[in-house]
Amino acid sequence: MNARLHSTILLVMLLAGTVAGCQTQDEGPAADSDTGIIVSAVFDLADSTSDPERFNSMFTQTSVPTDQQREEYRIVALNPDFESVHIDGDFATVDVTVRNQVGDELAQVQWKFAKVDGQWKIEHAPLE
Repeated sequence: MNARLHSTILLVMLLAGTVAGCQTQDEGPAADSDTGIIVSAVFDLADSTSDPERFNSMFTQTSVPTDQQREEYRIVALNPDFESVHIDGDFATVDVTVRNQVGDELAQVQWKFAKVDGQWKIEHAPLE
């Protein structure tokens, strides 16, 4: 399954619970919460690779990947563990499972976020 379709399906599932009013804390974060915004950023990253401006805007100024690195994000599926999100003031971490296009797990990594001008930005997003 390609990364875009996989991310879209997972995001739709997350949002469907919110819209239907049946979401509980165990089912996922509210989309407008800091946790929900961080989880959505992970899901959205692969989809944003075709738009360099959008992709780059998701990162802090000092952590924007090169064009070659951006292509590496395009070919993987990224699955954040919403229960692992840890927020400490203007900094946050989330555990992410990186999968190839057929769904095989490639790595378990931890991403770092920083709040910049009131918006969560990716500070460190390893793929391995």
